[in-house]
Amino acid sequence: LLDRFDVAYTVRADGSVAVEETVTLRFGTSSGRHGFDRNLVTREPYDNDEDMIYEVSNVRVTSPDDVSTKVQQTRTKPSARDEVLRIRIGDANRTISAATATYVIAYDVNGALRTTQGTPQLYWDAVGSGMPRIAAATVTVTTAGEVRNANCFTGPPQSTDSCTSAAHSGDTATFTQDGIAKGSLLTIGVELDPASVSNITPIRVARGDAADIAVTRALQGAGVASAVGIA
Repeated sequence: LLDRFDVAYTVRADGSVAVEETVTLRFGTSSGRHGFDRNLVTREPYDNDEDMIYEVSNVRVTSPDDVSTKVQQTRTKPSARDEVLRIRIGDANRTISAATATYVIAYDVNGALRTTQGTPQLYWDAVGSGMPRIAAATVTVTTAGEVRNANCFTGPPQSTDSCTSAAHSGDTATFTQDGIAKGSLLTIGVELDPASVSNITPIRVARGDAADIAVTRALQGAGVASAVGIA
């Protein structure tokens, strides 16, 4: 259980995004836990032909509590088209004795912005489906220019249920959500001033299994040619 999950996104003029997550976990007294894992999606499908890449860098962790903030980063590939950066926080030689622990996780992301009908936006899963149950969450987005519009959704993937609150004024958008079930998302959408930001399209690459598909198609083609020759 996460008692709180509070995220601040700063959209820079160059299109990169600075992220700071303040996470309060409830372990229970004398849990024997050493820390926790934060998983970030760094690759996912864009369409039938391409994948999107999110470049995560400059990861650092601090804490106001007496816990280890040692970080180990590893990358895993759940499938050919998906990649996850696992940020393992904690020390195998230290356990957490307090009932709760707070961590502040900061990192930078390139490739987070996209454009819809000429309008750049940060459309982002602040809470992913792999996270545990969250009692309360807040999201703040600060941009290099004026926020044109802001909305958010919560629930299972593809949900259109609105979050508890969404508001924007000037260069800032704020969102809140009371209670997020395990497996549910908190997705935010913030429309930006086109004149205030650059690099507003995703980083797109050929789908991760493109080589396999090419081989399969080549073999299928050879089979057809062989069949035609026999006929």
